[in-house]
Amino acid sequence: MEIATGKIIVSTKETEKFTVHDFNKMLNRITTLDEIFDFQLKAMKIKPLEKEYKFHTDRRWRFDRANIEKKIAFEFEGGIYSGGRHTRGKGFEGDCEKYNAATAMGWRVFRYTRKMLESGQALKDYLGMK
Repeated sequence: MEIATGKIIVSTKETEKFTVHDFNKMLNRITTLDEIFDFQLKAMKIKPLEKEYKFHTDRRWRFDRANIEKKIAFEFEGGIYSGGRHTRGKGFEGDCEKYNAATAMGWRVFRYTRKMLESGQALKDYLGMK
């Protein structure tokens, strides 16, 4: 991945380059936030992360995506402007409990909104962690 004039440029094996704008036009066909991240990883030829990884033995908590070996978790927060579960009292408190438990277990948890995913921020952060 290259950074040019503040925009992420993705290069494929065939040396085809496309900007964030081009990338996002393709993303418009993808409906879920985790699918956006999966698409970005695939475009960069990066091994897919574990989907819906159950990290806690006593609770039904799952991470949207996880690199189990490095204990890196990704959570994609939808509905932030429409009063979704992650922004209402009970849902927000439940998320805090989950993320705190994960941190106590040695996980690094990264949270992203749709805008952050579409900008390439999650992918950029993940590449910096590898």
